[in-house]
Amino acid sequence: MKPNTLTQKYLSALFLIILTQVICFSQEQFTYNHNGTERSYFLYIPEGIEDDAPLVFVLHGYTSSAAVIMNYCGMNDIADDEKFAVCYPQGTTDFLNIPHWNANLSVSTTDDIGFLTELANYLQTEYNLNPDHTFSCGMSNGGFMSYSLACERPDVFKAIASVTGTMSGYDWANCDPDEIIPIFQIHGLDDAVVPYDGNWNPPGGWGGSDGVESVRDFWIEKNQTTEITRVELHPNLLAEYYSGGLNNNQVWFYPITDWGHEWPTEGKMDRSGILGSEEIWQFFELVINNQSTSTSEVLSSNTLHYPNPFREDVTINATDLEIYTIGGSLIYKSNKLIKGETIDLSELDKGMYLFRSGNNIQKMTKF
Repeated sequence: MKPNTLTQKYLSALFLIILTQVICFSQEQFTYNHNGTERSYFLYIPEGIEDDAPLVFVLHGYTSSAAVIMNYCGMNDIADDEKFAVCYPQGTTDFLNIPHWNANLSVSTTDDIGFLTELANYLQTEYNLNPDHTFSCGMSNGGFMSYSLACERPDVFKAIASVTGTMSGYDWANCDPDEIIPIFQIHGLDDAVVPYDGNWNPPGGWGGSDGVESVRDFWIEKNQTTEITRVELHPNLLAEYYSGGLNNNQVWFYPITDWGHEWPTEGKMDRSGILGSEEIWQFFELVINNQSTSTSEVLSSNTLHYPNPFREDVTINATDLEIYTIGGSLIYKSNKLIKGETIDLSELDKGMYLFRSGNNIQKMTKF
């Protein structure tokens, strides 16, 4: 599909957002000079964030902007609860003067791999953020770009998630990283902009992969996963979890029926059953926990649980716990837990549950 056609698809849905800059401990727009070009980005640092916190990059789609994706994706709300920093960089314009990310495309000569790598290193140093817990996710072209980072800079970005994006033709033909990282793909089966089956061949290097299932299989093979679990998160979503890979790496794959070129948000949960940013953070959080070397390190976070998804045992970072079905039925309650205690939930059926401690509610999946 030609870039100008993509423009028409996107522009009909975009609107102008005027953001008021705020002081530290909120989102603020900054600039960073890369190769003589002033590049802009928004940075959200929640109040109460600690040293060595994670850093998540969120990349906008083709024709879009950092302000637009920050407005709709909901990642800042999750960052408030989980205490990680979020960076929303702004892409430059391509040869058609359209905002984009150069995911090894031929629509520009911008060195976005270099820019994002340098910006990540700068933010890690400037704000004392964890270089081992730095991740990238993105919508559409931002998903393409995240795959480029997985191919070329896995030393900096330790896991990526793509929403409605895929691998560019160049990346599909040439991706052979020395370090393999976990991958998460969310895609609508009815996506008319980046087709699920890969049946397109637009100019500029956008096309070339054989569809998102082939991309999934590529990373399953790279990560050498040995187990697969499928969980119905929603009638439109049979989630796939590939585990047991190199360094405990996982590949998550969310193919959503009755879903197009969209980021799953709260107002659309009747069709998707998920919040895109919430699932992405759970995936990144799993990577963080798998890299942890001690239980105390895992429990230093604000999460109620570990791991997620779980099979049998769950470690609870709270002294009280209620477990509900998605339908709202209470199936477990205790206010006599010891913080850090592991409880046996092997008798629960596979599926999704809500864990509640006080006013903190989080979604858990058993597989």
